[in-house]
Amino acid sequence: MNSYSRSSSTGMVPATWILHAILPALLVCSTLNSNAQRSRELTYKVTFTGTIAALQEKFILDAFYGQDPAMVLSLDLAQMQGKVRTTVALDVNALRNALEPVGVGVTLTTPTPPDGMDQRSTLAPDFPTYIDTGDPITDQADYEARKQAWITAHPQAYQELLQLQR
Repeated sequence: MNSYSRSSSTGMVPATWILHAILPALLVCSTLNSNAQRSRELTYKVTFTGTIAALQEKFILDAFYGQDPAMVLSLDLAQMQGKVRTTVALDVNALRNALEPVGVGVTLTTPTPPDGMDQRSTLAPDFPTYIDTGDPITDQADYEARKQAWITAHPQAYQELLQLQR
């Protein structure tokens, strides 16, 4: 009996066939899964207070990159501001705890509100944005109040937004 007749007569599949057929399928599935699992990107505007020298700059970088080493951090320390792009929701209290001992205050604002509501901001540029001050309950109440005021002031634009979301 040769090797071909032996594998077919016993019902066994050669190991090379398994590697050639299943391995590429696993690679394709893992690639599709990684794209489907991609997190939504968040953008933060950062404002600093205090004095920033070389020592404080190191603490700022460590504090931000400690929350997400893969974030894109653009700082203009002369203007005491910056921008952060990340897939991780930043903890403003942790940033404050790290930076206040070295004399630097930090405030984060998010141009795009949480819960996937960024479509409203792009369709209606003056639509209120969620501002993250570190107190989620107060921040959400403030956002909801400003949103209701906008809806009252712009009923036609609000109806257009509702139509586009459907």
